[in-house]
Amino acid sequence: MKRLILLLVPLLVCSVFTASNYGQSPIIGKEFTVREANELFGKPTQTVRVDAKFLKKLLDNSGEYFMFTIKNGKAYFANKHKKLFNDDGGFNGDETMWVVSTSVLKHLLSKGANTMGIKNKSTTATSDVLIEQRSGTLTVTYNDATTEMAWVCPPSCPY
Repeated sequence: MKRLILLLVPLLVCSVFTASNYGQSPIIGKEFTVREANELFGKPTQTVRVDAKFLKKLLDNSGEYFMFTIKNGKAYFANKHKKLFNDDGGFNGDETMWVVSTSVLKHLLSKGANTMGIKNKSTTATSDVLIEQRSGTLTVTYNDATTEMAWVCPPSCPY
């Protein structure tokens, strides 16, 4: 009987945690300071500037996840179904995009110049968000913070 209880208790605990997280979508993306991002992912090799207000409007209309990429020096943005917000015919929907939770990017944009509680005197508040190509990844930088740990779609697409 004691063995049965020892077997059932961990099983019950696991099922409770699984049930409590069932139906919840994962949070994709993580904030780093620009310095941390440079150390972890390398310095940007290409940067595209995007107006922060424009990006915020896109985020407000994107749903739970937001996709982005750079092609031919231009940033492209899409919702979680890869429906482009700025389709000019220069991007094929089958191409690779990076996926991040909309909430992560909104948090990044809400922080302003004093990002992550660290005041960096070399960086001043700006109205531009930087979409940055780094070694093997894309990042989104606003003032003193960078968001990475995005999923690459394909193969990891939220649809």
